[in-house]
Amino acid sequence: MVSKSTLPTKQCAACLRPFTWRRAWARSWPEVRYCSDACRSGRRARAIARLSSGQPAPAQGRLHER
Repeated sequence: MVSKSTLPTKQCAACLRPFTWRRAWARSWPEVRYCSDACRSGRRARAIARLSSGQPAPAQGRLHER
C-alpha cells in the first residue's frame, strides 16, 4: 500500500484547496483541475463568492408553515 503523503497533489482551480491523486484519475491526472464535481460545476465557487459578499445563504428545501 502506498502512503498518502507520497501521492502527487494539485491545487483546485475553484476552491484553491489542495487535493491528492486518486486511482480514478490515473489516466487523466494531467488534465484534472478540480477536486470535486461541485467545484467543476461551479457550485462551490458561487457559494464562496456569496459568503465573501455577505449575502445570506438560500433556504434549503421548502419551508412549510402549519
